[in-house]
Amino acid sequence: MVSKDATTDEATIDRWWTQWRTRTSALLPEPSLGLWSVDIDPRHGGQESLEQWRQAHSDDFPTTIASLTGSGGAHLLFAHPGQTIRNKVRHLWQHR
Repeated sequence: MVSKDATTDEATIDRWWTQWRTRTSALLPEPSLGLWSVDIDPRHGGQESLEQWRQAHSDDFPTTIASLTGSGGAHLLFAHPGQTIRNKVRHLWQHR
């Protein structure tokens, strides 16, 4: 089952966790939550791009947490900087 339903309602979340115990959950990183994420997709060179990004910013690359994905990749979570973050596939490491 793939669903794009989302809620912050605790009763709904409890019901979903009871009904679908083996399903995964998702977090929508957005400015109102103070988060943004980077999707590292190994099928599209994500690990290589991440390494290039880390090397280019080795002095100030932020420490963060990651959630592993079903494809073998990861979502890296960062504190939102409070400004617009543009999505650019395969080019994130080039921007500072």
